[in-house]
Amino acid sequence: MLNRIIKNIGLLMCCSVMLITPAVTANAAVEEKTVGGTPSVKVHFLTLRGADTDAIVLEATDADGTKHFGMVDAADDTNVPPGGAPTPGYEDEVNEYLTKLNVNHDNFEFFIGTHAHSDHIGGADEVIRAFGPQRVYIKPYSDNNVLSADRKWDNAYVYADTIKAAQDTNAKLITKSTPVDKEEFKLGESADIELFNFEYDPNEKFYDINSASIITKMSVFGRKVLLTGDMNTYTTSNVEDDVYGLESALIRMKLVKDIDIYKLAHHGIAGSNSKAMLDEANPKYIVQTGYLGNIPNATMAQINQKVGSKFYSTSSYYNLLSAIVFTINTDGSIETNIPKFTPGFVTTPRGTQYADNNGALIFNQWILTGNKWYYFGPNGLMQRGWVYFENRWYYLNSDGTMKTGWLLDSGRWYYLNEDGNTDRAPVGSMKTGWLLNGNRWYYLNEEGNTDGSPVGSMKTSWLLWKGKWYYLNPEGNADGAPVGSMKTGWLSYYGNWYYLLSNGEMVTGTVTIDGKRYTFNSDGKLIS
Repeated sequence: MLNRIIKNIGLLMCCSVMLITPAVTANAAVEEKTVGGTPSVKVHFLTLRGADTDAIVLEATDADGTKHFGMVDAADDTNVPPGGAPTPGYEDEVNEYLTKLNVNHDNFEFFIGTHAHSDHIGGADEVIRAFGPQRVYIKPYSDNNVLSADRKWDNAYVYADTIKAAQDTNAKLITKSTPVDKEEFKLGESADIELFNFEYDPNEKFYDINSASIITKMSVFGRKVLLTGDMNTYTTSNVEDDVYGLESALIRMKLVKDIDIYKLAHHGIAGSNSKAMLDEANPKYIVQTGYLGNIPNATMAQINQKVGSKFYSTSSYYNLLSAIVFTINTDGSIETNIPKFTPGFVTTPRGTQYADNNGALIFNQWILTGNKWYYFGPNGLMQRGWVYFENRWYYLNSDGTMKTGWLLDSGRWYYLNEDGNTDRAPVGSMKTGWLLNGNRWYYLNEEGNTDGSPVGSMKTSWLLWKGKWYYLNPEGNADGAPVGSMKTGWLSYYGNWYYLLSNGEMVTGTVTIDGKRYTFNSDGKLIS
């Protein structure tokens, strides 16, 4: 199997591409702008209602303003096999977008169908018939190649539709690499395109045809773009595999090193985008074509570490942009069409998140807004309840705001530091040890307490601290002192009298109190 996977990674074609940015308006059509005399390359990731579906346009503009287009996948459509369940369709949005870009047979040089799944090539037949690409690249497909019966879906149906549309429009149909097809060629003046995993073995067996995805790498102006289809790390089972799988093979062959713009494979779903893959690609920008909720927390944490705010998900922008567009300039600089935002809360399919002034979602950060602190965890979600951050505990209310002061949780009292505390602990962090609050002393359990009570919880009753005994008022004390406050003076406890000094220490031995001598045994009980 391993040798077959490595053998199946074929190089195909080199081409130049230049692209144009859409106007930044909610669900607005793309406004065409020719940049005459300034070559550039753009990659459009259509947002398409934020769905788990791929439609990616490559657009190249030469120095004289001549345009060239390519496309990788065409999203899902509403056509289904007879008796099939209805599916969401995006063919109207895709065709409208291409129309606004003035795509036509003369400038539409190729279409690539990464693999035979409807969320990638369901709309391919509509695109091919409407805009007439000169070449169509797609690997042969048969249900016999898929091991899992429940992973065949309508694969054969959408594949057949794509093939027929290419034949009917007289497109050059390329279904497997040949020596001729391996020759380099350009799309426009500037970009080289390579296809990996394009060779075809009719006897290859896959758990899911995702493993047969065609991978597209574009190199232009010293930058690299990797479009991954549904590439994964597994072959015969839906688990990550470090030995087999397309990701691992690409890494071993050094074909995906140092990528500038990386499209998360398989919409970010587990089983793709392994740590090894992200480390090898080491991207500057990451794009997800799908729902944020797909991404495992561990992967999201690595994305945050790799690119920070330069992570963009179509699910976050579909109400604002028809596509997320990257422009690669001749000097190698990369620009996006992400508009400037007023920072604020964003409701995503994952939950409540926060976007900065670039519209980028933040991760693992505190945000102060409206004079309230909020914390958004490594997964980008607003946190609630207890949170551990930089070796301290914090508590977030049900609305996400940071709690300060006293907190009653699960029957125990805690104290969260307020502004101006003399110990200079961060605001909101859980206090441990002695606390002076309202002219009274309290003790919050420190790590390692022998009574097993939670760290930070308020201690009541007797406390042994540094060899001395103290008494913290339990609930219901007759003297009316606050629960947990340190007792001083005389204490009647289970029929015995004790005496606590002004610093709270329990007296033993013979002492003078208010001019009279008293004797206490070693347990602090009054003897005489």
